[in-house]
Amino acid sequence: LAPTLTNGVKLIASVLEDESMHQQVYRNSQQNTNAIISPGDDHEQHEVQFGVDATRLEDYFEPNSVDRIIFNFPHWRGKSNHRHNRLLVKEFLSSSAKVLSKNGEIHVALLNGQGGWEESSLEDWKRTWTVPMFANEAGLLLDRVKLFNVDYNLSSYRGSDRPFSKSQIPRRYVFQQSNGLDQSIQEKYQMSTRHELRLELDRSILQAKGYSVDDLTEGNLILNLLQSKLQSGIRAEMPLREVIPLQHVNPGNDYSPESELLVCLMVYSGESQPMTQELGNQIRARLEDLVDEQLGLKIHKRNYQVSRAFPHKFLEGLLQVVIASHDS
Repeated sequence: LAPTLTNGVKLIASVLEDESMHQQVYRNSQQNTNAIISPGDDHEQHEVQFGVDATRLEDYFEPNSVDRIIFNFPHWRGKSNHRHNRLLVKEFLSSSAKVLSKNGEIHVALLNGQGGWEESSLEDWKRTWTVPMFANEAGLLLDRVKLFNVDYNLSSYRGSDRPFSKSQIPRRYVFQQSNGLDQSIQEKYQMSTRHELRLELDRSILQAKGYSVDDLTEGNLILNLLQSKLQSGIRAEMPLREVIPLQHVNPGNDYSPESELLVCLMVYSGESQPMTQELGNQIRARLEDLVDEQLGLKIHKRNYQVSRAFPHKFLEGLLQVVIASHDS
């Protein structure tokens, strides 16, 4: 890569090991170092830095000083461990966000079963490293995912100079700063959180406020209430709602047969802002306060945590599971 870069582009290649250890482990260490730092007439003088911790990049680079950060196949040393690998990518993305320029990009190459976006269901996603979730927590957005055809020797298997199997074509995840985007990212790359809003329907209270039950069960009253207080770059949806007799929900309590509970599935998605569980909880609390102030209805299961962030592309499958469970 280094010799192909045009003038004005400076490459800094870094590794975790110190120079002596790297040369002991990797037989092509010195050869590759020389290829990177060799001067040329048509490109900048590149660098190789040893002993760089990818989870502490702010210790080596100035804030907002790097235009592109590439980390191919991050992996904890030793036998695969999701907990350690998740922590590695989480800390790397958090650190990278501190040194990335406003319009810069972070490229992370990952194998199937690691990144999570390529999975087909929410359950499969939960078994991966959930990388886009950690990116959103670092203030980053997933801008695109593309196949990554590797054209070099994969020579770092568990910290040794051995190739590792990639089984299928890996994918490269590209992240950007949210403040560097001038438009919404594609819906399939957006992250979402969800929760249930449970309202005890009281016709007399609603009528006194100037509303009807139909405004809640058929109309957009809840979304309209929230929309006025929702921050820019976040989208709210209510893809499911159901009216349930309260006697079915709490059979031990003395509810009348006419008492009903409206259960709304609320989904919040980041269009041009990162969506995190923390932000989702703030929006949920804001909605519950609005229901109190504007509708005066009793809220069941108030202050329950929203879900952890998940890719919006899995929402349709989630809805099918919820509908099937209700039908049974």
